[in-house]
Amino acid sequence: MTMLNHLTAFAGAAYQAMRPLPPVFAVDLIDRDSGRHHCIAGIPVTVMTRDPAAASAELLRNRDTMHWTTRATPLEGQPQ
Repeated sequence: MTMLNHLTAFAGAAYQAMRPLPPVFAVDLIDRDSGRHHCIAGIPVTVMTRDPAAASAELLRNRDTMHWTTRATPLEGQPQ
């Protein structure tokens, strides 16, 4: 095989490496009644993600939305 056989894969990887990444968010599960983070074993339920809408949907899946909500906070000072 020659280098030309892998040129398409190389060009695709180079294109993805040059594209800027979306920001990272911390998505927290919040109890609406108390306004506090939901904790499991004393640890707040927080998900780090680049897609806060999908993370929120997953955290709220099979939960009563009258009792639970999510809060997405962009993280500052992240390397790009």
